[in-house]
Amino acid sequence: MGAFKTSVQVLSRLAESFIENNSLKKTQMHLVSRLRWDSFVKYLDWLQKNSFIESQIDGGVRIYVLTQSGREMFNRLLHFVECIQPIKLAKIV
Repeated sequence: MGAFKTSVQVLSRLAESFIENNSLKKTQMHLVSRLRWDSFVKYLDWLQKNSFIESQIDGGVRIYVLTQSGREMFNRLLHFVECIQPIKLAKIV
């Protein structure tokens, strides 16, 4: 079986969700990722193994938060995505 490969689009969706929320539940992350469960679990494992996110218990509920390296990685990723997206037309006011 080949090595796990990440998708810029999936990671971008997760990054944007973490920007909007300081923490996410596993179900929230799954919905944002738009992946099948088995594929999502690979991303969750990859993010944790690379110390980009960590799990915590908050009020008896498991949540996931970005680590410092996770914030840095997602910021670089979003900057990259912003650079490669087609130029958007400015809105006429």
